[in-house]
This record gives sequence, structure tokens and C-alpha cells, in this order.
Amino acid sequence: MGAGFQAVQWNRVKIIYDAIVFACAIAYVATFLAIASWMNPPKNAGEAIDLRIRAFGTCAFIMMTVILSIGPLTRLDRRFRPILYNRRHLGVTTLCVVLAHVWFMIDWYLVQNALPNLANELTDWTSYGKFIGFPFKVLGIAALAVMFLMAATSHDYWLVFLTPHVWKWLHMAVYVAYGLVAMHVALGAMQDENSLFVTIMLVAAFGTVTTLHILSGRRERETDVRRRR
Repeated sequence: MGAGFQAVQWNRVKIIYDAIVFACAIAYVATFLAIASWMNPPKNAGEAIDLRIRAFGTCAFIMMTVILSIGPLTRLDRRFRPILYNRRHLGVTTLCVVLAHVWFMIDWYLVQNALPNLANELTDWTSYGKFIGFPFKVLGIAALAVMFLMAATSHDYWLVFLTPHVWKWLHMAVYVAYGLVAMHVALGAMQDENSLFVTIMLVAAFGTVTTLHILSGRRERETDVRRRR
């Protein structure tokens, strides 16, 4: 039997969930832009677009950190399960934030009349062997491709069509995307701007995700040991 496609079945919980996610994302971007503009007012259109790039980029990274934290949190405390229920909605929203980040980056090159420089940067093969000067944007592009594939297959139709086993392995690629994004930030914004905020965000996010997975892993191990007894 083939898998049939059905439109998303919206209900009150999903609407509230999505409304909270959208509100938090908008609030973060607006707050980031307001504080950054106040601390260092942009002097031209290029700097104004650069602020939007950083606002949406950091927002997407924080959202990815939240996505990877939901699983272990639900294993540590059942009260987090309502967040897990519609985690795929959060993933699709994160992709939208990433696309806004990419759009403003392209817009920055257009305003600077330097779009050919982007192509040259991505095809400068000698730079791929360096640490300082590595074309970090290619890591972001790779992460975007993974996230797009996951968002495109997030509907239950693909869960049935691909089988749960294959679908699960496909969506485990979120860890690959997260690693690529972390390297994208470490080799890009953290080096170019020498920003304390970016450094703290990267270290805190990685530390949080790692700690939660270790704690939940220990909890699962203890549960398995008790069951064997």
C-alpha cells in the first residue's frame, strides 16, 4: 500500500506552539537589532544589512540549540514533552530564519556590488587547506542543504513512505547540520568580529547540548540497569 499525503491537521495546541515560536524569534531579532544599533549605529546600508545577517544567524543557531536540547530534556523531565510534540514545526521555522540570514548575506554582496567575490571565495580551492581564511560560507551552505532536506521530509507522509527507521536516520542529520553551523560561526563571525557575545553563545550552546545529552544518557542507562534486575 502506498502512503497518502494529508494536509497538516491544525489544532489549538499547534497554533499556540507556532505562535509562541514565531513571537520568540521576532522578539529576539528585534531586540538584537535594537541593542546592536544602539551600541554601534550602522553608518551605511552595508552595515545595516550586516546587523540583520548577524541577528538572523544567531537566532537560527539558538533555535537549533533548542531543537537539540528538547530530546534529552523530555527524558529528564516529562513536563517538557509538550514541546517535543511539535518539534518539527520548530525545525521548519528555523529553516525560514536561516533562509532570511542567507538572503541578507546575498543582499549585502549585492549592495557592495561584490557578488562575484562570493563565487571566487567559494572556488578558491587553496583556502580549503587553511584554518584562518577557510571559506566558512561553504559550511553554512552545506548545513542549509541538510536543514532543507529535513524540513522537506518533516511531514508524516515521508515518515510512512521512507519507513520510520530510514526517516529517523535521515533526521539524525540535524547533528551534522549543527556541527557545520558551529564551525561556520567559529571560522567566520567569531574570527572576523572577535565578538565576546558570539564566543559566549557558541561555548554555552555547545556546553548545554553536550551536558543535557550526557545527563539523559546516564538516566537512560540507570533505567536500563534497573529493568535488567
